[in-house]
Amino acid sequence: MHVRSSQDAGQKWTPNDIWLVNGAINPALAINNKGVVGFLYQRLDSSKPQERWKTELIFAGKPPIILADTPADVPKVSSWQPYLGDYLNLLAIGADFFGVFSANNTSVPDFFPAKMPLYNRNCKGKALVGKDGSSPIPPSIDPFFFHISDLPEGAKNE
Repeated sequence: MHVRSSQDAGQKWTPNDIWLVNGAINPALAINNKGVVGFLYQRLDSSKPQERWKTELIFAGKPPIILADTPADVPKVSSWQPYLGDYLNLLAIGADFFGVFSANNTSVPDFFPAKMPLYNRNCKGKALVGKDGSSPIPPSIDPFFFHISDLPEGAKNE
């Protein structure tokens, strides 16, 4: 995925990419009222023994914020069904950024490095449980919501 900038309604574009993300899917861009650009996307990371779906948010001048980093093979889905679907969006309202994305809902804190809210967990901390606090819930692909009001230090306008 290549992201470039234009200052004249698309007549001319910057010669270099603002961002180049290999293998990115489901892109979303938003610009807040301060001119800060956010770029949300998902990508399949095959660099480790277990493939992983990563959902990342980038602001110009900063490294990606990893919102989700989940196994790519849990849960198992039919071959005809898209694993994550195309459910991703990013909006800027005032200075804040709001977004939604789909990901594996396994309740492992390391899968959500940006400290996303997690479902109820049992005392072992890794199994999803129902409202009764004990009924196991199998992993599935679920929607997640996020809100960023404090931009990473150094995020800049593009």
